[in-house]
Formats: sequence, C-alpha cells, structure tokens
Amino acid sequence: MKNVSILFQKSQTTSLRYATLLIVAHRGAATVVPENTIQAYQTAINLRADAVELDVRLTRDLLPVVLHYFYLDEITSVARPIFNCPVHELSQARFDGMADQGSDRYKISTLEEVVHTIGWQLGLEIEIKGSERGAPQIIGKVLREYPSLWERIQMTSSELQLLMGIQEECSGIGVNLAPKPA
Repeated sequence: MKNVSILFQKSQTTSLRYATLLIVAHRGAATVVPENTIQAYQTAINLRADAVELDVRLTRDLLPVVLHYFYLDEITSVARPIFNCPVHELSQARFDGMADQGSDRYKISTLEEVVHTIGWQLGLEIEIKGSERGAPQIIGKVLREYPSLWERIQMTSSELQLLMGIQEECSGIGVNLAPKPA
C-alpha cells in the first residue's frame, strides 16, 4: 500500500517507546482505486489497515461528502468547486482515468454512507476540509447517529474553530489540530 500514514497510539499506561503502531490508509487504498471512495476503503480493509483517513467537504446543499479536493475537476469530470455543486449532481461525476475500469461503479459518497458502510470495521480519521459556515453542526449531526463508533473516530482540521465546534457537537470524539497547508 503506497499511501499509508503511520500513527502511534499512546495509552495512559504506556510510554511512547512501547506504543502501538497503527496503519492508516490515507484516503483509502488510493493507488488501487479512486481515493476517498467506498471501494478505496474496502480495499484498505482487505489489506488490513487499522484505520482510514478521509476528507469531508460540504456541497452547495450543505451535505457532507467525502472528497479531498476543493475543485471537482482535480480528479473528476465535473468542472467547478464542490461547494457550488448540489449532492444530486455528484452522481454524474466520473473519476478521471477510470474509463477502462468501470468508472460508473465509483462515486463520491456522503459522510453518512461511508460511516455506515465501513465505520464498524476500522478506525476513521476524518479531516474537515474548508471552513464552510456550520460545518461542525452539519458533520456533528451525522456523527451523532453513530455514538457507538465515537471511540473509533478521530477528527482533524487545520482550523481550530472547526474542531471546537465538533467538540461541542460530539464531545466524545477525539480531535487533533493539523498543521496549516503551506
């Protein structure tokens, strides 16, 4: 697996020297199938990843979807920013370079679809991309439907305000401030 992050999990009773090594598949098994898709996460599960990292952005109709890029045309056939696209139009997006691999089977998923489908099978490192107004409340509403998964979820963002909002919405979910992109 090429895109793999390695994290150390530290418990209160162990020092970092004896920490557990976790394999986190960055955007799923993104070198095999399109990144941030259910198939990329299923492949990561099959490759025995401990967790997956996924990116969340809001659509024009304020639904949280799993996509890293601000502009859809970075990896799909749709040429506009994600926040200008309603979720129902995302079904028309085709991933670039996938025509010979049955591109119709890959789609941009909602956060709810991803959490419901794979959240029970491994850990989730969910990075909030963008700083759309109300994102913590909207994302929190989805995650409140899955309180039994909270100990498997870690939220990250480079925006402290977003993480504080998530803590207000879902106080049992861990948060980590990520460095701002250069």
